Amino acid sequence: MAREIPKSNDQLWKWLERDTGQAVTRVEKRWLEEERVTEVALDSSEPDGYTECVAALRRARKLHKALLVEAAGGRAGPSTSHERVVRLNGVATRSELLRAKVLARWVANRVSRSPVVTAVRAQLLRDPTRDLSPVGVDRLVFSPAASRLPPEFFRDRGIPITGHQAVVIEIHPRITSDFRVEEDVELLIRWRRKELRHRILTGSQQVGTLPTAMRFNFYAGLIVPLELVAYRGSCLWILAEACNEVAAAHRWSVTEAAWLILSGLAPDKKPVRTKWRHTWDHTGQPLTALVTVTAKHYVSGRTVARAFERARKMMLLAPAPRPVGERALRLFEFVEDHRDPEQKKIPWSALMREWDRCSRPGWAYQDRGHFMRDYLRARKLLVEEGGSRFIRTPVGEPGPHEYQDY
Repeated sequence: MAREIPKSNDQLWKWLERDTGQAVTRVEKRWLEEERVTEVALDSSEPDGYTECVAALRRARKLHKALLVEAAGGRAGPSTSHERVVRLNGVATRSELLRAKVLARWVANRVSRSPVVTAVRAQLLRDPTRDLSPVGVDRLVFSPAASRLPPEFFRDRGIPITGHQAVVIEIHPRITSDFRVEEDVELLIRWRRKELRHRILTGSQQVGTLPTAMRFNFYAGLIVPLELVAYRGSCLWILAEACNEVAAAHRWSVTEAAWLILSGLAPDKKPVRTKWRHTWDHTGQPLTALVTVTAKHYVSGRTVARAFERARKMMLLAPAPRPVGERALRLFEFVEDHRDPEQKKIPWSALMREWDRCSRPGWAYQDRGHFMRDYLRARKLLVEEGGSRFIRTPVGEPGPHEYQDY
């Protein structure tokens, strides 16, 4: 007899309290929902979903208790609600997180004294030791004047590069006789109760020459990056060139490099990061999934394993795929190679005779039903449980999905 399935979230929380002997906290509810465990528990097509939900909650509580003991030096002490959220959702230990933070700041201080960074700060900030506030960074990066005009323009007119506000009044694109795309732009620049109107022609590209504009992405606290355009010789062009060089040297993003150069803020690099990528066939169905774990050299193997398991649980709609033996793998490969769905299928009895003729000793079959059963079982383990319909299809366009909150 199938187990009864909860009808709502409220009923699910009551059942979990009844079966675990402890009320589900707000933090635990949030974690279960983020892990999509509650979704499976409430799915009428998943008879074992509630059982998996109970097991997941118990594992989370056990891990949370172990982290509390570790953080307290072997003693389970009280912790705040915020600490619970961090430890429950994370896989890195407290010491690993602290070590990553300290080392990131040390690296940022070293990079801030490099010739590339000090030269850009001298040009844009007029002081290699000056740090901009977050508001100052946004004003500079998103200024239409800074993206089109060089530092000399600001210095000659007494306009602060980091303390002005600019807007585009008019813009008229046109194509010249030599096939150059130009923009006739009128800017209004304000600073210290002063203002200036300035007209400039900016070229984006000419046939047979390199582009005169650089495009780079800047997150600015958003999930989707904003594409910025920096024209050759402009303040933003100088910043973008430095950002690309610093980011390539230290494996940072352009946004992280920009914040370091302008504000001195260290990139918030976690000790462990996971990324997964899906592949699709021509019909749009998921085929395989790849999990990549990036860890600092001082991270323990247990932390890496926890990060991998967390990513796999978030990626798949089923538990970890079961192992498949060599005989089952060879059988699946043999049948798939001989049964083309777009052509006339070979009878199972003929397939079994061919398998018995070319397979290893001891792998032969005497019963066609057993042969077909083992193939279908291997296909379920490899295609269904190992990927395909159990891969959680991400929202939006196909691509990598990275989680750095570990």
